[in-house]
Amino acid sequence: MKAGIETATQNELENIRSEWGTETSQFLVSSSSQNAPLQSRGTWSLFGRTYGKKACFVLLFGSICLIILLSFLFGHKQESQDQSTEDTSYPSSSDQSDNSMDDVDKLGSIYHNSRDIVYRSPVGAVPVGTIVSLVVSTQQDYIRYGYIRLWNHRDSKENRVDLSFVESKEGRDFWMGKVNTSIQEAWCYDKRGQDCTKGGESGNLFWYRFIVGTQHGNILYYEQMEDLLGGFGQAYENSLDRSWVITAYRNDFSTPRWLQDAIFYHIFVDRFRNGNDSNDPQPGNFYYEKPIFIHSSWNEPLITMTDEQLSQGLASLEFYGGDLEGILEKLDYIRSLGVNVLYLSPIFESPSNHGYDTIDYTKVAEKFGGIVAFRRLISSAKAQGFRIILDGVFNHVSSESIYFDRYNRWNGGACLNASSPYRNWFEFLPAVDGPCIYSKDKDTANFKSWFGIDTLPVLKSSLPSVRNFIWKKGGNESIATRWLLEGIDGWRLDVANEIDPGLDEPENGYWSGFRSQLLELSPETYIVGEYWGDSLPWIVGNAWDASMNYPLGNTIIGFWLDTSFSDTNHKLGWNPGPIEPLSPSRLDRHIQSFLEKYPPMVIPAMMNILGSHDTNRLLFMLDPNTSQMNPNLYNHPEYAWDIAIRRLIAAISLQMSLPGAPSLFYGDEVGLVGIPRIMDDTWQSDPANRMPFPWLDEKVNSEPYYLHLKSQEAMQAISNRIKLAIQARNAHSSLRNGSFHTVSINDSEGIYCFLRHDAITGDCALVALRKTDSSGTIPFHVNTVRQELPCILPKQKWKNVLHSEPQIIEVDDEGTLRLTLESVSVSIFVKV
Repeated sequence: MKAGIETATQNELENIRSEWGTETSQFLVSSSSQNAPLQSRGTWSLFGRTYGKKACFVLLFGSICLIILLSFLFGHKQESQDQSTEDTSYPSSSDQSDNSMDDVDKLGSIYHNSRDIVYRSPVGAVPVGTIVSLVVSTQQDYIRYGYIRLWNHRDSKENRVDLSFVESKEGRDFWMGKVNTSIQEAWCYDKRGQDCTKGGESGNLFWYRFIVGTQHGNILYYEQMEDLLGGFGQAYENSLDRSWVITAYRNDFSTPRWLQDAIFYHIFVDRFRNGNDSNDPQPGNFYYEKPIFIHSSWNEPLITMTDEQLSQGLASLEFYGGDLEGILEKLDYIRSLGVNVLYLSPIFESPSNHGYDTIDYTKVAEKFGGIVAFRRLISSAKAQGFRIILDGVFNHVSSESIYFDRYNRWNGGACLNASSPYRNWFEFLPAVDGPCIYSKDKDTANFKSWFGIDTLPVLKSSLPSVRNFIWKKGGNESIATRWLLEGIDGWRLDVANEIDPGLDEPENGYWSGFRSQLLELSPETYIVGEYWGDSLPWIVGNAWDASMNYPLGNTIIGFWLDTSFSDTNHKLGWNPGPIEPLSPSRLDRHIQSFLEKYPPMVIPAMMNILGSHDTNRLLFMLDPNTSQMNPNLYNHPEYAWDIAIRRLIAAISLQMSLPGAPSLFYGDEVGLVGIPRIMDDTWQSDPANRMPFPWLDEKVNSEPYYLHLKSQEAMQAISNRIKLAIQARNAHSSLRNGSFHTVSINDSEGIYCFLRHDAITGDCALVALRKTDSSGTIPFHVNTVRQELPCILPKQKWKNVLHSEPQIIEVDDEGTLRLTLESVSVSIFVKV
């Protein structure tokens, strides 16, 4: 015990050790409902891997981990970073004494690991009200005091939690501080006067980092590593504001149980299948006073447009004629893939091919077959076991909509009629009483539009009248509930962060009200928001069930790349930035960070996507030649996509093996890709990512552009491999709901192996990845996990279900499993 220093109860740390072991942690990684069985747990250790309760994995490549650990324990220093401004209430590093070099040499002497139960208890996301113990250890007699700088995200308040000395053990001092994740009583009434304690306190985020004073009188900051992926951190002389996060979710937070088994199939309606020629768009149809183009042949290439035409959004005016009857016609094909949820692009009346400019939320577009086709699709899809979610574009409407009516087609819209009931739904600049800009009258006003696109005026979502219309009135009187009554199972929310910034502006309450209204009508409704970064502020029980998991998708893609990929949506200065190549160890850090940060009921609900209508095609992103920035390479039908196809199969197979709900973008299962284009020295995603599905039946009178899409056999060679991965997921509960355990990492060989284990059913799946071009047999020593995972036993036989001829392997008497792994591949081994 240190004289003159307040101490914590030493028994607290001993209790943690006795319950969990000295270098282990455990937390729930999968449960779709508070009332569901806790059937999926994950574990971590000091060395950043996964080990069982009261036991720890001995890794085959532990020597690599040991070198990493020793390097930071004995003074590893990261490259210098730009200094951020630290709060003035904290001691400044400029006050350091002349002995500062003694502390600089010991920057690696401080340690905390957010995934280690000894250093953070409990680990992972926690229910609101949980007391989280945070421990930092140092070399003995290294610091005099320390505290936790804590930031309350919801309340935008900073707090300071003092560290108390606990004990000295094996040459290290342990200090502890406790964070109470309850919302203080004063916070329990928001700006609308509502009692947030009813039904459980609101979710929140707590950001923390450590500040310590050394025996030499210097100040050091212990914060996250540069990658911000959690786990252990690093000491800095100056704060870089790299805090860890504690996610505190509402106690009554749950997500739909059916998502545990969900696999989405994302359909861009105009490009999937033309099931009824009679409802095709016709010449003369309105498109913002510009002529539209209707393709006469299904598989023909897109119109060649100039850069100026593309920048004006004219790619939205060409139509192939896909409709809801086409989806209905191909339900058997979709079902044969093994997917069970249809996610449709916007289907409401709209001038464009994409539908993100709504004319009337109450009407299904006639070009898609109208309400009759919609109801037929709902009925047939439900009969075959499908669920359906729609794309809710509630941030903005079309300037040609009945609500705005810029072109005077509806006689009553806000643009031309100052007395319109919709007038205050939009923001006019300046706020004049006259008509909006581009009308023929003088004294016109401009209006706020999404991204400055004048065809997309933004709705003022803060207005009660707008909220009443979209969700608040409920039943048939509100759009979101109206379509639930028609049989849909949920909403994907377009640019949802722009309507309500979540915890960054908790008084907004748009999505919390939306959630309450929809769940009151149908508790199993799925609410998934579009956000390209870390969506934690919206998924702590107050707003969405989950988000489109672009970060994990980019992680999966990055693992199979050798060079970085950059395009319109992945570039420097943007969120998420270029997709960088990842080693097995980097892949593991990304996965562990995802499992650590997100609430357990959110993880199985996350929509894990590799591509969408907003990204480049998966096949193109995985092609090794994109870094050459040469579109001429791709301007011939015989271009060899072989390497990209192998990577695509591997990427989707990995996607099907990870926690979360996978989503396939239509056509990725056969390698669909369009002719890429460069504009402003950047690969463009739209419109080449929205090519028509390459059907080759008698209804189609032309061939796709690329050679591998001209042959049914070539496409089936791809889709059959994808189907095996989907079948494995559907057949094995461990892949859907099981815990996640890292088994082995070998960066030099490009190998990553993990285990999924369903403790309820006993089902296990061992997933092995090989990134490199080499192949061969690799021994995995798995005997150390027997206590935690009884599925791995001597003489236990396993088979690779991703091979057409199953490969049988067996654990020997010494607990060694020898896997033969192909190059650029994923293998899923299950018990025989």
